[in-house]
Amino acid sequence: MRSKFSLNIIGPIICFALLTFGIIFCTAAFLSIGISPLYALLVDMLPGAVLAWLICGEFRTKMIVVDFGYDSMTIKRYGGLGAPRVFYYNQLDGFSTSILDSINMAYEYLYFIKSDKKIGKISEYYHSNYAEMKTEIEGKLKDLGYIEFRYWDEIKESFS
Repeated sequence: MRSKFSLNIIGPIICFALLTFGIIFCTAAFLSIGISPLYALLVDMLPGAVLAWLICGEFRTKMIVVDFGYDSMTIKRYGGLGAPRVFYYNQLDGFSTSILDSINMAYEYLYFIKSDKKIGKISEYYHSNYAEMKTEIEGKLKDLGYIEFRYWDEIKESFS
């Protein structure tokens, strides 16, 4: 079984493209009219921080492709473009779940745990076949219970 992305991945991809274009355009425009490079850098810091969050937080940790095999699973980060990492089920501690509240809905996230660390996550938000994947995982890994969602933990995981 392989994970499938939902249409919700379009938002971060559009934001990534717009921010990248915006940073390049603003920097070029500032420099071409003689504004200080330091000022251009300061103006680009906020969009740059959002861009870093998108790359490290969303693309690297949440927009992952997971292939489930008989005795192992393969995780590819960055929307499936990253290098494959193989994890054997017998080497994992199990999985935990968490609920992330949004404006209109709540989405479940499932974390793969190895040596008390989260090594990957799938979610109802980014994966259209989340329910089938969760059923597959429940048959192969131990349920370690519920983890309370904390934004601070999410930020730390994004950049670690």
